[in-house]
Amino acid sequence: MSGFDWDLGQENSNLAWYRKYRPRNLDDYAGESVCQKVRAVMRPENRSHLPHFWFIYGTHGCGKTTLARILAKYYLCQNPDENGEPCGRCEACRQIEESLISEGKDKDVEGVKEVNASEENGKEGLLKAFSDASQVTFSKYNILILDEIQKASEAAQQALLKPLEDIGDNFVVIMATTEPAKVLATIRSRAQITLQIGRHKPEDIVKRLAIACEDEHLSFDKAALESIALREKGVFRESFNRLENIVMTLPKGQTKITKALVDESYNQLPDDFFVTFLKNVRLCNLGALVLMQSEIITDGYTPLDFVSALSGFFAEGLECVYGKMSAGKKTKEFMMTLSDTQALMVIQTLGECRERLKNAGKYDEGLSILEIAAMLYSKVFAESQTTVPAASAQVNPVAQAKAGTTQLEDGEEEFRQKLLSQGKGDITEDTPDEEDTF
Repeated sequence: MSGFDWDLGQENSNLAWYRKYRPRNLDDYAGESVCQKVRAVMRPENRSHLPHFWFIYGTHGCGKTTLARILAKYYLCQNPDENGEPCGRCEACRQIEESLISEGKDKDVEGVKEVNASEENGKEGLLKAFSDASQVTFSKYNILILDEIQKASEAAQQALLKPLEDIGDNFVVIMATTEPAKVLATIRSRAQITLQIGRHKPEDIVKRLAIACEDEHLSFDKAALESIALREKGVFRESFNRLENIVMTLPKGQTKITKALVDESYNQLPDDFFVTFLKNVRLCNLGALVLMQSEIITDGYTPLDFVSALSGFFAEGLECVYGKMSAGKKTKEFMMTLSDTQALMVIQTLGECRERLKNAGKYDEGLSILEIAAMLYSKVFAESQTTVPAASAQVNPVAQAKAGTTQLEDGEEEFRQKLLSQGKGDITEDTPDEEDTF
């Protein structure tokens, strides 16, 4: 059973997951400080003087419009509880959930009008929407949700100033935007309540993804969901889109979401490959790095693809060491060997490599994989490296990444010849990292 009081019946079975699993109340909504502010404003003792103008801003996909719709439930609920929370069962709550939050039915909602300013951005159109929404109805309140208000023309925004000063007692305007700086300061200053919606914490996204997996009868590795949350930078919509995409491409009969499937969906090399690469850089193992470069190119990755993926892997690794995320044993063990200074230098160096590759011109191909390795070695590891290890102690580029061994069995040169002639080494496998499975 999930922790969400949702009725996900057959009528919702074909919805995109980011819609199907949208929060329907503040208990579901991630963002503790925002929820506390809303609840404080909407307390029962404040019912006689609730705000008439809300201004909500934040990055795309963070839940601004969803919060606006949840706010509409607070105003229109016919049977709020003793704390002022919407009941979720009355006709007003159900209509908002079904028609606006889930968008499962093509049906108007009494008392709520939504306008997207990217589609209706002219002066006359917005004024008409404002006028239509403010007309007297049988609802306790009439609510106008103006989304993407930054897309409205300056003339249209100017035209809204007067109506915003004279909002009626039973009329509520909720504006949402990704770019508050593009909204007139005179509009923003008229808002009674301004809320900034930040990106969700990765652990909150993971909880939501886990609930969706349970509802869809899927098992999962916790590290797989954590990887999605981190890579999508705490954006709810993108995280659910990624999970749904992975599920849609699962082989027949497979019902488990693994870290390997997540890596594959991002067209990314496995984590152990990156660990092996960084170990070879630290050990100045040029022969192994040459082989790894060949493998990266053969697999179709450009240097920019590789350095971007390596940056993502490293960021995830730091989250595992200093945050609340989990990781494979080899990844965590390697990250723990780095000093704070070295970790920061890796981040800086990869950033420099990425910028150079992005800005490479017609006569500048940027950097090769080996040049990226050389920059990392000289800036991160060279000062702590006094001697070059013997070849037999150096790290095999394919053995650890694909089979788990950490040393060459027969020496680097013999391994290289086997790799070139057979496509793989004579490798002894060890036990792969264990992952938390649910």
